[in-house]
Amino acid sequence: MNLIIRIRKQIKAVWLIGWLSLLVVGCSQPNKTQELKITLEDQIFPYLTKTPRSTPEINASSMTPKPSATAIPTPTSTPFVYEVVENDTLIGIAFRHSIPLEEIIEANPNIDPNFLTIGMTLTIPLAGVTASVLPTSTPILVEVQPPVCYRMSDGRIQCMSVVYNDQDYAVENVTVMITLETSRGDLLTEIGILPQNIIPKGKRAAVSTFFESLITSDFMASSNLLSAITVSADDQRYLMADAEIDDIIISPDGLRANVSGSVVLQPDQPNAGKVWVSAFAYDSQNDIVGMRKWISPDIGSDSGKRINFNIDVYSLGLPIDYVEVLTEARP
Repeated sequence: MNLIIRIRKQIKAVWLIGWLSLLVVGCSQPNKTQELKITLEDQIFPYLTKTPRSTPEINASSMTPKPSATAIPTPTSTPFVYEVVENDTLIGIAFRHSIPLEEIIEANPNIDPNFLTIGMTLTIPLAGVTASVLPTSTPILVEVQPPVCYRMSDGRIQCMSVVYNDQDYAVENVTVMITLETSRGDLLTEIGILPQNIIPKGKRAAVSTFFESLITSDFMASSNLLSAITVSADDQRYLMADAEIDDIIISPDGLRANVSGSVVLQPDQPNAGKVWVSAFAYDSQNDIVGMRKWISPDIGSDSGKRINFNIDVYSLGLPIDYVEVLTEARP
């Protein structure tokens, strides 16, 4: 009995194994209708783009209009920012806005007047008044003496050139190009400016500039007038002020002169916002040997008031023989 049961279980197991084998074999045989023949060509699918078109013509009316020349703004009491364009010079910018060159320099202390770059921004300090005479392309003829140059202890060369205003009117915005020609044939140029903006009629002052390049060879210096503008007698940008000298004391060695005095503001005119005193020292040969500028700390001085000043000027060359003083006051 037990033998029959064991035989039946073995037959059943064999039948089950055979049935599963047929099932597996049947599943492993591929269906011919589903066969895929894969080739390299079939694996590359080019990316199709839209048909290229020619660049459309630009309608001139749709283009952004070119900027026109910037109009000179009407002066106001609030400074504004000006962006330097090609061929700009500091003196030309001063001309355009009818303000003294010195005021632009004072408003932009970090700007080198000799090196302006396109895109540089300048603060234009407009004071609410304009020049009564428009600048011309030809400067007023004033006498410019050959420059006198001195070597500084730091290697720089300072050159000064005296400008004499022999006209019957005051002049402003005086600039002089000073050129050094070395024995090696090199040419160096810098622009000299006045310590103040105006030279009264019949007076003289001196422009000054520094050459930063180290010059070890001999050189010759020359000067050329670049700009000078007429100042009308009724120009509202300048106040009537006189300098009264109390004393000029020259040191025993002649290398320093102390100048003391007062600036007298004439009555019946606006109060002074700026007062300057410039001292120019000359040797016995009438050569300029030193210059110094004094600025009044008393802002908003009343008309008719005296403003005391004390200034030291030093010689870069021979002993000082005499000193001349100019003053300038503006509202």
